[in-house]
Amino acid sequence: MTNKRLLLPLLLITVTLVGCAPFATSKRDRALLFEADLNGAREFLYQNFLESETVDYATIRDYDPGQTWDTWFPPGFPDPGTYTITLDTFFGNPLEATVDGPSAFEGPKTLKLHFIRSGIYWYLEGLTLESTKIVD
Repeated sequence: MTNKRLLLPLLLITVTLVGCAPFATSKRDRALLFEADLNGAREFLYQNFLESETVDYATIRDYDPGQTWDTWFPPGFPDPGTYTITLDTFFGNPLEATVDGPSAFEGPKTLKLHFIRSGIYWYLEGLTLESTKIVD
């Protein structure tokens, strides 16, 4: 009898934890990680993308950030400035966001974040800035 009483709560806890994936990366989390890397170590921005699904992965990994990220998201001068990404919703794919940054960026602009799921993690597989696909 005691085992049956413990089984139902244990089953509910297990289903809840698996359904919520508490240690996963959500779309919101990935967008926040991308924003943090955009404002910090740009040479690691490529790690927000799923290698097997991102055509331009080698480019964003191997090229100098001055030839990729700094072109699309120019750092401010003399102060680097801060980029902010505001998501309208966390549902759908791609997610549409507003990105704003230093005066050199001339924003705010529309950014579409294209996501793909790998296991319990969401990754980016592409970015569209305004109407131009900058990472495919």
